[in-house]
Amino acid sequence: MALNTDGSDEYALLLNATQRPEQNEFHVKGLHTGRHYRFKLQALNFNGASAFSEVFTFNACLAPSAQPAPYRIGTTTSSITLGWNAPLDDGGCPITGFAIYRDEADLSDPSVEVNEDDDAAVRGIPTLRQLIVTSFPADAEGKFVRFSARAFNREG
Repeated sequence: MALNTDGSDEYALLLNATQRPEQNEFHVKGLHTGRHYRFKLQALNFNGASAFSEVFTFNACLAPSAQPAPYRIGTTTSSITLGWNAPLDDGGCPITGFAIYRDEADLSDPSVEVNEDDDAAVRGIPTLRQLIVTSFPADAEGKFVRFSARAFNREG
């Protein structure tokens, strides 16, 4: 396994596992949050070395911190406009977007995403801070509906 941290074509050997052919994972230590790392692999056997694998680019990030609860900006008879703030910690990589979840008007944990997965209207706009929600359970009228927000960064 080889590592590159500067974008050049030069890679440093991280692991030579010729004496451990069953090894299929390796823990890389000393990475710094927010930096990009590039890896590639090469297999070795009694016939020699293979070509290198495609380059895998990894962003050393943690998940963003817990998202503060969204708040109500306004309502109509068929919608609610929610607002939210960015998480306190982006995990070392920029926020790439958000997802908003609701419950089933039963005070359970919000688990139904009100914007579809990968919806560019929310997940693709890191500066977005409000959303008009029109998707509610059929029997929600007169009941409480709970919402939560989740932030995503380059690593999800």
